[in-house]
Amino acid sequence: MESSGERAEARRVKTNAITNNIFWMRHIFCASKARIFLNILMTIIQAVFNFIFDVYIFLIVLDGWQNGDGFWNICRKVGLICLAQIVFLAARNWYESCYVPQSNLRISQYMRKLVSGKMKEIDLLCYDAPEFYDGYIRAMNEVEGRSDAFLASMNSFVNNLFAIFSTSFVIFTIDPAFLAIALIPLFVSFFIGKAQGKTRFACRMETQANEREEAYIRRIFYSKEYAEEMRTTGIARVLIRHFGDIMEGFQRIVRKHGIRMAFYEYLDYMLMDVVVYLGGIVLAIYKAVVTRTVAVSGALVVANTISSVSWSIRSFSDILVEFQEHAMYIGTFMEFLAYEPRINDDRARLSPQEGSRLLTVRNLFYTYPGNAAPALKDICMDIQRGQKIAILGPNGSGKSTLVKLIMRYYEPDSGAIALDGREICEYFVRDYRRMFGTVFQDYRLFAFSVLENLLLKDHIDGEDRRRALHALDLTELRDRIEALESGIDTGLSKEFDEDGAVLSGGEMQRLAVSRLFAGECPYLIVDEPTSALDPLAEYKVFRNILDYCEGRAVIFISHRLSSAVLADRIYYMEDGEVAEVGTHDALLALNGKYAAFWDKQVRLYKEGGHDEEH
Repeated sequence: MESSGERAEARRVKTNAITNNIFWMRHIFCASKARIFLNILMTIIQAVFNFIFDVYIFLIVLDGWQNGDGFWNICRKVGLICLAQIVFLAARNWYESCYVPQSNLRISQYMRKLVSGKMKEIDLLCYDAPEFYDGYIRAMNEVEGRSDAFLASMNSFVNNLFAIFSTSFVIFTIDPAFLAIALIPLFVSFFIGKAQGKTRFACRMETQANEREEAYIRRIFYSKEYAEEMRTTGIARVLIRHFGDIMEGFQRIVRKHGIRMAFYEYLDYMLMDVVVYLGGIVLAIYKAVVTRTVAVSGALVVANTISSVSWSIRSFSDILVEFQEHAMYIGTFMEFLAYEPRINDDRARLSPQEGSRLLTVRNLFYTYPGNAAPALKDICMDIQRGQKIAILGPNGSGKSTLVKLIMRYYEPDSGAIALDGREICEYFVRDYRRMFGTVFQDYRLFAFSVLENLLLKDHIDGEDRRRALHALDLTELRDRIEALESGIDTGLSKEFDEDGAVLSGGEMQRLAVSRLFAGECPYLIVDEPTSALDPLAEYKVFRNILDYCEGRAVIFISHRLSSAVLADRIYYMEDGEVAEVGTHDALLALNGKYAAFWDKQVRLYKEGGHDEEH
């Protein structure tokens, strides 16, 4: 789906730590303007107080005692510091409890808008590519926690940078040798931390596919739509077996990386606890007691702070490694945002005219990626505005694929689709698709109000409500909806609303079809949304669609033929090809494939049987 140049660019972006982290900082700034400034300010002030309480106040007390300062004079200095700390704690409490949660929500909303905006552009075929889907999941995961992790790293960076310079300066003025000891772990730990970061990233990447499958299994267990199968079949045991396989996969990954991570941690702690802390104390005692080149107060300060300054230096290298890790994860997010859809407006110059009259399909071929056989072969079709077109045929004959090409969800391998003589790639994608009102066989209803499910838009006014009620009339669903406690404003499902409505399968299909009547599109596509209705009810729904949509083109797709008699023209498809074209009567008189299919369904219906195609 992407060129080799695009993939190379994505890899370059993913490994550019500075660019990636600046990218994330810029977006945090766009989402919450004052967050980074206040974050740094609070961190600096906190670092100042940490230095004062860890080092400076210790020197005030010891030097004051050695220099003969009075007890109350020392208490006054310490009291002023404590008062300033109390004021700062109040400000920090407001920042963390009031400002940060609101800022986090703004950042999360902003990042989610980035992702959802990009998802609207993604080619439909991407959903069938596991590599892309994993990338999408990674992008969504980064929205959840990467900003918090990034800001925490920034806090640590500023805090440790201040601590290193301030405390190191104090230690250096006492004796430069102590600072040399504190710096020993820096050079070693940088390489250790870099190796740790790569190992953690590799582990995370390896576990993501397992995590997605594990989340899918958990969703099945608590989802209502799978409840009946869970109780009447042995699928639960299958899921548990798959869950066990996933857990074993997690264990293999942990075993693969765990020993290496443990070894890195061991080296870290050995350097800090043995080389720095004990070495610093021994040197401080030697200089204070044996050589007397360091005052007792200085030796105590060194003993109290050398470990912390070394940890700060060590943590500083860790933080740099964290930013490298952030860059890797942010890179996956940037790669997702950088995806350029194949179906775009590069060649677009036009918007469809309100009076568009003719949709033509010429010599259309299409093959799904990875498949050898084409799904569509040499399709030709003319759809005049005002015509009622039926595209019929058995399952797998290519009907839905054809519709997706007409809607420009896919691009054809060859051939063309044109509107009023201009290829549809010359029209802006969004404007072109707005011409179509659609109800697909895999339609979706949402856990919002009936009204919102009908209109699928914001800013609903009184005229919209009137059209929605009339649409329910045409699918014979208005009485059922108005009998609900809040009528058309009742929520669907009880997932978020205890008073939500639970509709039957047939009622949900009627509601989905009502969307056609609530809209005002010049072309309507009805792709088998009535499978839960009996043939008579299906016929009535189609009859209402055709009557109501006079003057608009209606394309209805089915493998059931009960509504075929209503069409102006029938395209009968088999194996990706248009096998026969004509009216219902003409095709019966032809006594070909359509007639055989019709006779089979009529015979089974009369016998009370059920065609497997149903």
